[in-house]
Amino acid sequence: MASEYTLGLVSKLGPSEISKVLTGLGFAVDAHSGQMIAPGVSVGAARESNLGRSIIKEAYQLEPTVYVRFRLDKFDRWDPGLQKTVVAAVELLRNAGGNGILLFNGETPVLMSKEGQVTLNNGHDFWEDPARLALVTVPYEMHRLASL
Repeated sequence: MASEYTLGLVSKLGPSEISKVLTGLGFAVDAHSGQMIAPGVSVGAARESNLGRSIIKEAYQLEPTVYVRFRLDKFDRWDPGLQKTVVAAVELLRNAGGNGILLFNGETPVLMSKEGQVTLNNGHDFWEDPARLALVTVPYEMHRLASL
């Protein structure tokens, strides 16, 4: 089973505009599946469902309008895929919304941006890798974020 990271993003941009931003970050359209891809990761964007919006609102006081799903290849180029996911999530938050949350497998927060403040979840070992932490190019704080 592949790992998934989902970015719930509060944005005026729709899924097609998010795809254009991803193209600028080095993702390309796969000719066979039509999905956006980069080494080790495929990504798709869609409007957030009412149920998804209400779950995120209740837990994190955010109402995402779009979600971006990053699916990492389990075996082939997993680490580059994860690096690309982190970079894309930070850039999408910076350039396409500002408020949002990146969840691992739909329940464990990795990072959250709210009202201009980026918080990295130090409740697990995700950010212990200095190379991964260096991918976050915006000011941040580290705090524990509750899982869904």
